[in-house]
Amino acid sequence: MNAERKILLPARIGIGLSIVLFALPGLLLWVATHRVVPGLVGQGREPLAAWFLAGGVLVFGPLLAAALMVAWLAVPRPSPAAILEHLRVRRLTGSDWRLALATLIVTVAAMAGLQAVNAARNCQQSTGTSRTQHSRVLPL
Repeated sequence: MNAERKILLPARIGIGLSIVLFALPGLLLWVATHRVVPGLVGQGREPLAAWFLAGGVLVFGPLLAAALMVAWLAVPRPSPAAILEHLRVRRLTGSDWRLALATLIVTVAAMAGLQAVNAARNCQQSTGTSRTQHSRVLPL
């Protein structure tokens, strides 16, 4: 093992680039969660769909566009293949697919278990067999 390790320190980015990289996405996230999502829910949209729409358009879309733009500027001869290689996008391997499938199965099983627990709890509350006299809601 090499006793001498090199530590790569990035150059200082300055206040302007810090605002672009952190404050602007933070502001977009705030607008999405405090203005757009409640507005979409008020129009009758599902909250989850409203979050995905607002977050995708206002937060993740600009971040993806910025990543593609920076990659386009960083590669010497821009092409879709060069940009994907620069962003380290590659085809999924067999083990990647197995991990994704296992994760999906675990997630679906956990969601089904939570749904069963909630259904049982709702059934108990509707029949009056729950212990609601001992439970109380604490203010936030």
